Amino acid sequence: MQAALHRAPLLFIQNAGQFAPQARFQVRGGLGGDSLWLADDALWITVVKPSSSPTRGAGGEGQLPSPPEGRGVGGEGVHLKLRFLGANPHPRLEPFQRLETHVSYFLGNDPARWRADVPVWGGVRYVGLYPGVDLELSGEGGAGAGGCWRGRGPT
Repeated sequence: MQAALHRAPLLFIQNAGQFAPQARFQVRGGLGGDSLWLADDALWITVVKPSSSPTRGAGGEGQLPSPPEGRGVGGEGVHLKLRFLGANPHPRLEPFQRLETHVSYFLGNDPARWRADVPVWGGVRYVGLYPGVDLELSGEGGAGAGGCWRGRGPT
């Protein structure tokens, strides 16, 4: 199962109100238990060492919360915040390659918190991150965790 997750394509899940407001996209698939969040000013990465206990899940003790989501994940790990120093603090995050996949979030008993058919994309571009420079993130060619992080500038 773990090997299949690492080979899965990257899915860029748009924030439609199911995540904390600073999280614009969550990246799933091909990352195993790790997570990647795209925010205007940073990339949040949580790298998790899987728990040795098969019964320990997202609600167990010793959890490492995943910023900016704030929910726990099983195991030990580290959070990394990669900031774009000197960059535009509010670049345009432009999703591309709309996928047929949709996800739904039914959080709690309050239907106002439920989000159905949330769009999923193949990548996101930070447009205007620096003057004349964009940053493109994708799982190009089904690369999974390897993905593609491409900076684009004037030619």
